[in-house]
Amino acid sequence: LLFFSSATPAFTCRSTLLHHYLPLPHPRPPPIIIMATAGFKVVLEEPGKMVEVEIDSPVCAPDEYFLGSRRVHCKPLRVGVCGTDFHAFKGTQPLFSYPRVIGHELAVQITSIEGEDVEGDGLKVGDVCAVEPYLHCGKCRPCTLRTYPTLRDGGSKEEGEKEGRSNCCEHIKVLGVHTDGGYCSSMVLPAHKLHVANGISPEEAALVETLCIGHHAVRRAGVEKEEKVLIVGAGPIGMAILQALPNIDNVAMLDMVESRLQFCRDQLGVKHTIVLTPNVEEQLRGLFGGSLPDVVFDATGNVKSMEACFGHVNHGGRVAFVGHTKNIVSFENPVFHQKELIVMGSRNATGQDFNEVIARIKAGQIKTKVWISHTLTKEEGKTAIDYLSDPSTGVIKAMIKL
Repeated sequence: LLFFSSATPAFTCRSTLLHHYLPLPHPRPPPIIIMATAGFKVVLEEPGKMVEVEIDSPVCAPDEYFLGSRRVHCKPLRVGVCGTDFHAFKGTQPLFSYPRVIGHELAVQITSIEGEDVEGDGLKVGDVCAVEPYLHCGKCRPCTLRTYPTLRDGGSKEEGEKEGRSNCCEHIKVLGVHTDGGYCSSMVLPAHKLHVANGISPEEAALVETLCIGHHAVRRAGVEKEEKVLIVGAGPIGMAILQALPNIDNVAMLDMVESRLQFCRDQLGVKHTIVLTPNVEEQLRGLFGGSLPDVVFDATGNVKSMEACFGHVNHGGRVAFVGHTKNIVSFENPVFHQKELIVMGSRNATGQDFNEVIARIKAGQIKTKVWISHTLTKEEGKTAIDYLSDPSTGVIKAMIKL
């Protein structure tokens, strides 16, 4: 017989009585509480000043550049450091704005995806991707073109891709340059800017963007296998151009630093190298059977170097400026006209370049292991950009591991 007090609910009294007559259950383990750690981003506030900032939401590409693609949440794995970052740190990068989270050479891993795959992007959680950091508007004339002029034989064209010439969009925003990049704990990016790179290392995936700069320049210039080529500048961009060429037997590299040229000879297989001297033209004719190169790539962004290219190239040849500068580049009009030169700029790369470079890495057609000279922690990266810009460090490509 149970007695209930009017002041106490029946279920409370019953529970108390049963407690004395029933065996106690095993005590429950304490709940597991996962404390969410604050995210971070490393910001270049002004030239020479890098600071780490806590964030409670991911670094996100601007909404207007998603263009209907799925929003993909990613964890950056590796951030490549390049000349753009060095110049930004020094305040000499012409297209840079502050404050900015740097990082445009990126390998990321997908952590979640918003929405259904109605466009067939094929992305899934866990994929490691190379990031195409050039956000395009999708509306301007370059973005809507469907053919791509390679300027081979005076202007032949190859079929374009879905985004046209998005690499030189009128309203382009490059991650880590015009909008925040990947030196952070998490990002949200458009699906169409992620290129699946499963099967290659995170370091290789982060290297893809650099390799694409060279790949795009070679495709833009329309280099044929039998043509003679000069690459001015034996740094990472010059190396990327070299590895994109169809035949390195007809290639010479020109640089001021012998150690860079030796690296390209020993590690990348280039046979002809020239240390900068006043008689470059004479040496080129000696290497190429009395003629000058058909195509000259400048990968330095140095005004004097760029202007000298007009003297290095053969009549009827092509000059491609891959490096760029804030300053005015001038040339002698008679030389330009007498040689009937084609002069072009090569900017960034397209999705086609990314897919082709990833495929070439997987096929073992690009030497990647020789590239990574320095691996940095997140903390080291904040201070290393300054001293790594010094050629005496021997840096080829530095990677920040996040």
